[in-house]
Amino acid sequence: MDAAKENGGLAPPAPDVPARRGGLRGLKSRIDLLRYDPLGMRAVKGWRLLTAPREYVVRRAAARAALRTAPPAVRIDERLGYGTFGPGEVAGTEALLQQCARVFGELAPHLADIQEAQVGNRRVTIDLFSDDRLRDEPAFVDFALADPVLLPVMRYLCTVPFLARVVLGVSLHCPELSEPTYHQRFHVDNDDFRLLRVYVNAADVTAADGPLCILPADVSARVLAHLRRGRPSQGRYESYCDEEIFRHCDPSEVVRLTGPRGAGGFVDLARCLHYGSRVEPGGQRLVYVLSFHRYHRIHDNASNHLDGARESDRLRRLVLAPPRSFPHGYFCPDPVVEAQRARAARAAPAPR
Repeated sequence: MDAAKENGGLAPPAPDVPARRGGLRGLKSRIDLLRYDPLGMRAVKGWRLLTAPREYVVRRAAARAALRTAPPAVRIDERLGYGTFGPGEVAGTEALLQQCARVFGELAPHLADIQEAQVGNRRVTIDLFSDDRLRDEPAFVDFALADPVLLPVMRYLCTVPFLARVVLGVSLHCPELSEPTYHQRFHVDNDDFRLLRVYVNAADVTAADGPLCILPADVSARVLAHLRRGRPSQGRYESYCDEEIFRHCDPSEVVRLTGPRGAGGFVDLARCLHYGSRVEPGGQRLVYVLSFHRYHRIHDNASNHLDGARESDRLRRLVLAPPRSFPHGYFCPDPVVEAQRARAARAAPAPR
């Protein structure tokens, strides 16, 4: 099984490799460890570029051509690593959120079973979309391909990205988790050195609902520089408690993506330290999320299987063409079907 799938769709944590080990096994261990060192990650990035140079040229040229046609509707601040928008400021949001509400209404009766089928931190935030739904209801993908979303992303990433994930996430309070789990602690995403996730509140989000909380990119760079002095090779694969972070910045510098239905933001979670889904009792966050990555990203994390063949527009076909395609349903199966299978497995008699 793919290591990313075993780890819930995230690249595996840095291995605990002994300082010295002989033979081929020791060489492999040292090579693996290099992937988690900042210089090693840059080497991996360079190798990715060398393996597909045509994609690099074609995607940058296509992005420049598209950006000449119209200015982006949302400005993403390069220094801060994010840009926000209010309800109605991104065209097509209202129609999208009506469809999201319909899906949530369909699946709400199954939510307890879906959560029960998850383990560990995957019980906190659940993706209600599946590859089947995105195939059968293309409007959820079409929103990501529209100019109001795509132009700001291309301006910031300086290329035509590929669309890795389309998520309708519901975050729930989990009293059985006494301490914040990985994505509820400060961390940066390790897919690449730069990426964008687009968040649209599918319902009003307050501080009690566990909003995405970020430190702007310039503040994050300052904090990480302090944190990495004692552990330079681990910074992109660790999570940090609040006390560690706030030794080097002020809590007032945290930006929270709260707001009404339809508000949201474009956020570079590879540059911004962040956490989310710290849902308080009685709270619940429903949010539509898009993940855009540069074609030559460092790690292959969880992604949807999206069909680009239906697109007649060359630019949109590029957006739906990943560097590595996983089988349909590999990361994103139907959550209700998975819950039914888990319930049946629990009810089956134990083998003698």
